[in-house]
Amino acid sequence: MNDTQDVVLRDDEITPQLLKIVGEARQDITLVTPYIDLWGHLQSAIQRAVQRDVKVTVLLRREGDKVGGDGVKAKESVSWLVENGVAVYSPENLHAKVYLNEHAVLISSMNLTESSATNSYEFALLVSGPQAASRIREYVQRRLLELASPFAPPGSGPSRVAVREPKAGYT
Repeated sequence: MNDTQDVVLRDDEITPQLLKIVGEARQDITLVTPYIDLWGHLQSAIQRAVQRDVKVTVLLRREGDKVGGDGVKAKESVSWLVENGVAVYSPENLHAKVYLNEHAVLISSMNLTESSATNSYEFALLVSGPQAASRIREYVQRRLLELASPFAPPGSGPSRVAVREPKAGYT
């Protein structure tokens, strides 16, 4: 990794970078976070991305029958994502926070919650080195998505598919 290209972000520097990743995407966006409570600016950015025909995928932690957290705001956020054409997946035991598009990778301590974005001390690394960014994208695609179940809202049929076995090299 070429450290001269990577950027360390703190606290109030992270949300603008996250919004930039969503806003500048032309092909795909993947947002990986255990917990979710969407706020207005992020919802608007996601809506605009979907309108640009950007494939938006969100991975949220699954704990029993709860996805993205156990509060009303998490349920509302997950419903909003599905209603707005976002693919939602739910791996168990997810703790990673990674936000990426085809050009940028942000690894962060910040959950996609308004509280984390406005009230928490957070830290992030914007990964610019192509080798490191590629390895992170590969991990998200080959490990996290492979272990995830597509989210289906209640009443829409089977809520989970069989969990796939991890690929070789990711144990």
